[in-house]
Amino acid sequence: MIKKFEMLKTQLLIIAFVEVALIVVFQLAFPDNLYILQYIIILVNLIIIGVMFYTTVSSTQSRVLKVSDLLGYEAQDAFEYGKISVVTITDDGTITWVSENFEESDIGKNIRTAYPEVMKLINGKEKFVRLTIKNKEYEATIRNNDNIIFFKDVSRLTELERNNRNNSVVLGIAYLDNYEETTQYEEEQVIALIDMNIRQAVVRWADRHKMYIRRIRSDRYLLVLNEEILQEITQERFTILHEIRKEAAKMDASITLSLAFARQAESFRELEDMSNRALELAQGRGGDQVVINTKDGEMTYFGGSTEAVEKRSKVRVRVMAQNLGDVINNSTEVLIVGHRMMDFDCFGSALGVAAIAKFMANVLQSS
Repeated sequence: MIKKFEMLKTQLLIIAFVEVALIVVFQLAFPDNLYILQYIIILVNLIIIGVMFYTTVSSTQSRVLKVSDLLGYEAQDAFEYGKISVVTITDDGTITWVSENFEESDIGKNIRTAYPEVMKLINGKEKFVRLTIKNKEYEATIRNNDNIIFFKDVSRLTELERNNRNNSVVLGIAYLDNYEETTQYEEEQVIALIDMNIRQAVVRWADRHKMYIRRIRSDRYLLVLNEEILQEITQERFTILHEIRKEAAKMDASITLSLAFARQAESFRELEDMSNRALELAQGRGGDQVVINTKDGEMTYFGGSTEAVEKRSKVRVRVMAQNLGDVINNSTEVLIVGHRMMDFDCFGSALGVAAIAKFMANVLQSS
């Protein structure tokens, strides 16, 4: 087709040159009859334009095919209903025809240039490939031993898949590490302050990200969210962990936050089991971190890189020491029993308690 246009362009240039030469000759030799030549040239040009138009239309119509011409009338309705487009190529990959949904300007191009993703089909690496053409998603396949490529419009299906994936349920557990140990011996005013600054920080964080949050224990919350929200808070790197550490440090409390999430399970019961396993892993790794449990068994961890937080506050240590002293003072004999297979921690603790008991006995005797 390009060669034909080049030939036509050459012919038009020759005709124009001849017309200009005739005008010059008549202007010099027959100036009085120049108007006759002009009418003749106009008539000839009109005839040439008409012939060119007729030839171009005839050539185009001879090259234009419909799906019915290519595959038969019985397939045309099915292809239109299924939103399937067709592209034909030569053995070397040159596009020879495209259906109405595609650009005719692609004809003559190589398939490698026009639709590079389709090369996986031609090379036999894939049976189906997905690609984007004019803001639409297509799934392409090629017929065996043929140079016909089928493109199915899957834009709606892709959108549904994306919505289904983004809205799939994710179950989470928010656990306040060391909350019970910290508040066990604290006064009511301190506990209220902890609840206001730490608990409410977790609730505000969940509300800000449009999660469903419900308190199920004094130190535990149930979280219900979707994949889109999970990706959002993952991109934020779970800043709530740092916020809880900061608030706890202001009150000299050893409370941190552990988050466990379960995703891509087939049932809510399975999500519950997966989230509990994730929480156990987070606690086993020291807390103050996030564990995401995926259906295929993949565990993803965030956090856990900070220094270990001391689990005993000054208040709790003081109260426990006072209780231990009261127990020793009210006893006539003190028996110190370690666990089986005693290690150095157990042995050292036993020596420490023995020293405390002897010291308090001496104090009682002297008093």
